[in-house]
Amino acid sequence: MGEWLARLQILAGLLALAAAPLAAETALPPGRKVILSPAGMAPLAVNAVEAGAGPPVLLLHGIGGSTYTWRKVLPDLARDHRVIALDLKGFGRSEKPLDEAYSPAHQAALVIAYLEARGLSHVTLAGHSLGGTVALLAALELQRRDPARVARLVLIDSPAYPQPVSMGLQLLRTPWLSSLLLALLPPEWPARMALGRQRAAATVTDADIAAYAEPYRDPAAHHALIATARRVEPANWTEITSRYQSITQPTLLVWCLDDSLVPAATGLRLSRTLPNSRLATIEGCAHSPPDERPAELVTILRQWLAATSTEASRSGVTHYPAEIKAKAGPSR
Repeated sequence: MGEWLARLQILAGLLALAAAPLAAETALPPGRKVILSPAGMAPLAVNAVEAGAGPPVLLLHGIGGSTYTWRKVLPDLARDHRVIALDLKGFGRSEKPLDEAYSPAHQAALVIAYLEARGLSHVTLAGHSLGGTVALLAALELQRRDPARVARLVLIDSPAYPQPVSMGLQLLRTPWLSSLLLALLPPEWPARMALGRQRAAATVTDADIAAYAEPYRDPAAHHALIATARRVEPANWTEITSRYQSITQPTLLVWCLDDSLVPAATGLRLSRTLPNSRLATIEGCAHSPPDERPAELVTILRQWLAATSTEASRSGVTHYPAEIKAKAGPSR
């Protein structure tokens, strides 16, 4: 019984921390849908929000997330950038087909199709968690066929190597149990339980809780989450990681020092592999800087975007001014 209770708590945490909210979108502009036809996939309506003018930045959320993940980041960056936050297939306000094409490779094909459909080039492609994996795969594919599409890359607490599957993902992969729990559990309950730390620190509000809970009232969102969990690990990790050194664009790596889902060691390993990368770590957050430490994240992003817009980025760990360095953790 104790083991099953622990699994239920983990599932609740996964749903709440990565949920795709719809209700409390006051900090974001209205969304816009585009019909895409990625190679090997049926036509799909995807939603994105956009603000600002200047060099383009495309933001990708993690598993279960949505444009709302970026509610505390997008408005600030949009002061001098054209910032677009995209709902991946099956999440937020994007279409949620009842098929099985929910792997990172499928999502990367969707992102490439979006860039092409919108005529976007020289983009800074930024992803959090699974969104970072998707960004990596998209960048690698575009290295082959259209290198000018992606000018810079940002990976935030993103899986980039084989790693153990969390209990939450294992539970979501249990065919009958995951569907039953998602159908029976009130969506607000897991959100309030899992976001207790953020609520205590006043980094999320009751409106945020409602927003995180909203998508899981739709059974199609349940299917999308389960299908994504079952396919979240690329089958060809060896081939993917062998190509990392071909990514020559300036790349920013941002990691929570306390991340137990995707440990900071992953960011350090990437910083030693990607030839033009910088690594910044943030103390006091568990996995999601956009939710937990948005001010630090925005400052890190702004400094790096400014630096890489005028000079070539050099490999190594970024050193920030004192007020940021104190929060960014030790360098290697």
